[in-house]
Amino acid sequence: MRQFFKFAFASCLGVFLSMLCIALLLIIIGSFSGDDSVKLSQNTVLELKFDKAIPEKSNNTAFKFQGFSKAENETLGLLDIQKAIRHAKDDKNIKGIILDITSFSGGFSKASVIRKELEDFTKSGKFIMSYGDYYSQGSYYLSTVSTNMFLHPLGMVDFK
Repeated sequence: MRQFFKFAFASCLGVFLSMLCIALLLIIIGSFSGDDSVKLSQNTVLELKFDKAIPEKSNNTAFKFQGFSKAENETLGLLDIQKAIRHAKDDKNIKGIILDITSFSGGFSKASVIRKELEDFTKSGKFIMSYGDYYSQGSYYLSTVSTNMFLHPLGMVDFK
């Protein structure tokens, strides 16, 4: 009976110590990931490139292991784009926004949400420029908030 308690206590102690080691390892890995904030220099321009589909919410998380990530590139969701535009409005180092809307495929509902944020951005006195090889109705609607619109010389506008 004495042997049983000795082995049971040793097993419990081993499980406890291994859990403690795993917790410390996760804390150390988390501390190396650190702060992902970007230091901006003066006269920075935010480029919004709409070359992928825009989901409502993205699955980007603050703490992610590189080896277990299924997505190679992070996708910006609609809420992320809104946050980025709001942050750019308040950041004194950001002087404007460039919209690359060559392949915008967000639809009118998402375009109207982004356009509303861009209208609020222009109230700060900063510029918005848009560029596209091809303007669909949705991308044209989105780019009408910009102070300057540029179209590729061989590009076209789909206006219905």
